[in-house]
Amino acid sequence: MWTVDGVVRMLGEGRVDILSGFVPNRVRVSNPYTRVLVDNAALTLDADSDVQLHSETGWFRMGLWGRNVSSDVFVVRRGQNFSTFTPMGEDRTAVETGYDALADIAEVPGLRRRPRGSVPSAVSQPDAPAVSVEGLADERKR
Repeated sequence: MWTVDGVVRMLGEGRVDILSGFVPNRVRVSNPYTRVLVDNAALTLDADSDVQLHSETGWFRMGLWGRNVSSDVFVVRRGQNFSTFTPMGEDRTAVETGYDALADIAEVPGLRRRPRGSVPSAVSQPDAPAVSVEGLADERKR
């Protein structure tokens, strides 16, 4: 399969396998249960996809069946009800890898962590320069 921007929709159940695909930009592959985006142009997270893949070279292999995706490229993200299988392992995405790295850091002996919401001492110094930030929204209020 070769496409610059494409869409492959499975209307029924079954399995679709792309044995040799080349996509310099992006392609969407879906079945009734799962929406996969292969985005080789950017790593920006896509909320309209259940599983997002990325290949630096544009070449990829992929299988899609039910809520499962197998591929030989990098899994950027996946929804929690979807499974991915790659050479890195099962359900290994940038998100899970990041969580694992943070968990490893949290287990470092002697690492002092500030309580949530506390201000670092360098910022709370009375002689610190004033800082003004505009245009940023608090994501928790949305």
